[in-house]
Amino acid sequence: MGRLRKGSDASWMLDQEMSTRLLHLACKHDAVQCARLILEGSHGITASPVDARDQLTRIPLQVTAESHSARCVELLLSKNARTEDM
Repeated sequence: MGRLRKGSDASWMLDQEMSTRLLHLACKHDAVQCARLILEGSHGITASPVDARDQLTRIPLQVTAESHSARCVELLLSKNARTEDM
């Protein structure tokens, strides 16, 4: 647990992993405001890369397209999400 001190590399990785999970969840439910906050890293949240892969190796744009989340598709494309991985 000593390695998980705030600011350590291990702490950053846990925050990054959680941000990625939250981004995928927000995209699945077309929660565009939540997705924007996660991508921008606002309010103490570690920013998630727009092309961060989940445990099934899907990118947020794939999750968004599968869920027909039109507003999040627009947001991800405006943040330069990669379309060639689809």
